[in-house]
Amino acid sequence: MKVFVLSRSGEPLMPTTPRRARLWLKAGKARVLHRDPFTIQLSFETTGYTQPVTVGVDTGSQTVGIAAITKSEVVYQAEVYLRTDITKDLLQRRQYRRNRRSRKTRYRPRRFANRRRSPGWLPPSLWAKVEATVKAVRLVASVLPVYQIKVEVGSFDTQRMQNPEISGLEYHQGQLQGYHLREYLLQKWQRCCSYCGASGLQLQIEHIVPKARGGSDRASNLALACLPCNLRKGNQTAVEFGFPQVQAHAQAQLKDATHVSSVKTAVVQQFRDLFGPDQVTITMAMKRSTSASRCSTFPNHTSMMRSRLPAPLEKW
Repeated sequence: MKVFVLSRSGEPLMPTTPRRARLWLKAGKARVLHRDPFTIQLSFETTGYTQPVTVGVDTGSQTVGIAAITKSEVVYQAEVYLRTDITKDLLQRRQYRRNRRSRKTRYRPRRFANRRRSPGWLPPSLWAKVEATVKAVRLVASVLPVYQIKVEVGSFDTQRMQNPEISGLEYHQGQLQGYHLREYLLQKWQRCCSYCGASGLQLQIEHIVPKARGGSDRASNLALACLPCNLRKGNQTAVEFGFPQVQAHAQAQLKDATHVSSVKTAVVQQFRDLFGPDQVTITMAMKRSTSASRCSTFPNHTSMMRSRLPAPLEKW
């Protein structure tokens, strides 16, 4: 355990031991500046000698790993849990706004000329993850003399994650090639209800994993159901409804892989703007599956960070 130290002028110095920090506080030579992380500021002049600190950042869709090392010693490590409720909050706000338009109350008029997006635009749900990652590194830089930042970014081949044998022209030919979605589903489920097998009646398109439970609108997550089965299934998954063979058709979601691939450019650019392009190094980690082991920037520290943390940190 280390105590972070700032100089009298507010510049970050090398961390010290709890014993020395306690002696400084009792003697009135320092004051507590922050409690999370615990940081003190000296009230006397000292030399500005510091050792170079390297910060490793392991980007992710739901969790970001951060480790700061100097001379092969870990002086800071943390996990940052990113928000995943931005989309739901924006959807609720949009519903409130549309409801106000049907009442005689104040509301924001419809906007028709704001559809242009600047280069590098990201949706609010992803931009919040970029800002949280940058904020966590800025916190480290405020208490440690950071000289270099190593960012590990992932590059996903999402089509190969679904089909390991894909190659060449097959990358341009999806599973719906030559089909409309409804015709594809009718052919896939043989024009019968996916659950009871009934045929010759009106069928409805139904989500195997409901959207309220994190499901998507991908074709692999869609099935056909008659009205009674659709009503009985409700908000259950196919496994909970008693049809694991239908659930087996739903392929793994690629949301997390897509998020990491989308935010990596913005994260790196933010770091370069803050710390300079010469202080930021990129490490590529090729990933074919979300469960694959990560190629760590710091093999002895960052990759083991999750198992060594005493307690998770708060959400940013």
